[in-house]
Amino acid sequence: MTPAPRREAVGRLLLALGVAVAVASVTVLSLSAYYALVGGRAVPAFFENARSLWWVTAPAAALAVAGALLRGRRRVPEDAPLAAPPSGLPRGALLLPLAYLALGAFHAFTTPLFEGPDEHSHFQMVQYLARTGRIPPLEEEPITIVERIQPPLYYAALAPLARRAGLHEIATLAHPNPDFLRRGGEDPANWIHGPDEAYPIAGDVLRIHLLRCAGLLFGAVAVILACAIGAEVFPASPRLALASGACVAFLPQFAHLGALFTNDVAAAAAGGAVLLLTLRLRRTPRASLALGAGAAVGVASLTKLSGLLLVPVVLLAAGLARTGRRGDRVRLPALVLLGFVATAGWYFAANAFFYGNPLENFALHQSLDPGGGSADFAPALKWGLLFPTVLFLSFFASFGSLTVVPSPGIVAVFALLLLAGVSGIARGGVRPRGRAILGVAVVLLLAAQVLFNRRVFQPQGRHLFLVLPAIAPLLVAGLASLWPRRHAVPLLGVGALLAAHVATALLDLRPSFRPPNALDDLHRAITNASERLPLDGTPIPVEGPDDGAVVVEAPRIRWEARPGETYEVQLSLDDPRFSRPNWDLLRPVLRFRAEGTFEFPVEEWASREAGTVVFWRVVRVSPARAASRGEGTLRASEARRVIRGAE
Repeated sequence: MTPAPRREAVGRLLLALGVAVAVASVTVLSLSAYYALVGGRAVPAFFENARSLWWVTAPAAALAVAGALLRGRRRVPEDAPLAAPPSGLPRGALLLPLAYLALGAFHAFTTPLFEGPDEHSHFQMVQYLARTGRIPPLEEEPITIVERIQPPLYYAALAPLARRAGLHEIATLAHPNPDFLRRGGEDPANWIHGPDEAYPIAGDVLRIHLLRCAGLLFGAVAVILACAIGAEVFPASPRLALASGACVAFLPQFAHLGALFTNDVAAAAAGGAVLLLTLRLRRTPRASLALGAGAAVGVASLTKLSGLLLVPVVLLAAGLARTGRRGDRVRLPALVLLGFVATAGWYFAANAFFYGNPLENFALHQSLDPGGGSADFAPALKWGLLFPTVLFLSFFASFGSLTVVPSPGIVAVFALLLLAGVSGIARGGVRPRGRAILGVAVVLLLAAQVLFNRRVFQPQGRHLFLVLPAIAPLLVAGLASLWPRRHAVPLLGVGALLAAHVATALLDLRPSFRPPNALDDLHRAITNASERLPLDGTPIPVEGPDDGAVVVEAPRIRWEARPGETYEVQLSLDDPRFSRPNWDLLRPVLRFRAEGTFEFPVEEWASREAGTVVFWRVVRVSPARAASRGEGTLRASEARRVIRGAE
């Protein structure tokens, strides 16, 4: 055997051995680290695995990269000259969005309402824009919406649909689940789900699920844009272009988040548009493309603040464009900035005017959660293990409130795809056109994640979705570099990704949430639909302050409670309909179970300013109503108002 084939054989052996060992150790480490961070479970096992496996993972990964390099680079020539146009969308590309929509619909109706990351607050942002037609102020106010720190475009897109469906005035009653994983329990559900979410769903619950699914349309657009980017960087290889789109469509976490209320998938669509226009601007520099790329960056920044990181990418591509005309290296970047200012300048100028800081959103976010719950971990474990492993796992699949993760075999598939792709990129056999632009975008976002997590430790893969249409073709290029028949490995990898997606959805996601932890208790309903129905029969007579009475001390009320019946006292802040969110993020109505007598909460009453109006009523919850999953009517006292008097 001559030296070259011998070296190639040794390289293949080292590559296979290194990838196999690294996949096994990364699988164990990622699952252990994930449970240690999100729920405090398996912490002793995590530290034990960390000590033993960290010294295995790093050398194994280095062994895999060395094997890829020893095999020889064998670079395949670039598919086409830089100025050659792409061949258009590959055949079958339009089937990928349909497959994505089908997968996403399964996630939407399998995951209970508001179980996604910060999903309830995202929905409240949609409601606020639908109800008021304006962006909520960033400063603190009685109505606290955590996601007010987000730019408004995603919520503005859903607001007209929410208003048309009548969802802008309803109240959603998210009740914290005491058995939640992060509260020391074993349930992956963050919230308690009442009888109105039991199947077959209807009414408000069904309409909220359908509004959720509107986010899948943004994901379908991102899949098409990933195919178009694939056609741009692989102009002579339609199969590789198709594989780029398939990587986005079949990524489990991308389908899952597309089915929830969150702006990450919309950001992926906007980021895909930016990258596609930037690649075309680099290939054929034109003023219209520069203006369009700048406008697309503006749209991305109005969707998620991290879209601002794409500004230097587009400016760099515009400044390095070769047009042969003097002045274009200044004119094209100027047009990029003009497009950005035309679309997004008003928003950042408003922040500067009202708050004195164009990036007040970011500053407020940093102040809301400075620690991220990671103070218990040493820096070496935090950055050497927790950050990369949790980022990896939550990029591929981490469902619900980041508490449902795949089984070890499925995680091994994800690890194999990632390590094989990185090894192929190191070998450099297939070099996609425009790889520098895509690589700079990915590196910038990764660097930003490191800086962001130094202050707020939240290593979540969804934060990388802005450049997911860039990650996909780079991963495909890496897989294609591993085998002489360069189409075989990416297509095999896409098939493995789809199989892993279906397996984790059926074996991990569905058993965790179906059926939900539905309680046959109307008090635990997720919406206040029951309170908007007509009252049944004669109102309950109650002794208490007259309507409009001014009271200094906490009021007391009495009524005749019948044996075997359940009563609830409801307090609403300045809202006689008992529907609008008013007390705080989770409580549009304060509810208290009582049997014949009730005193207003003394601390809550004393904390209110003089002149505050509180509406109150006593509700009898019918046992038959609870058994019928909330259908029917309630019997209640007439709503009265009581006014907080001055001391």
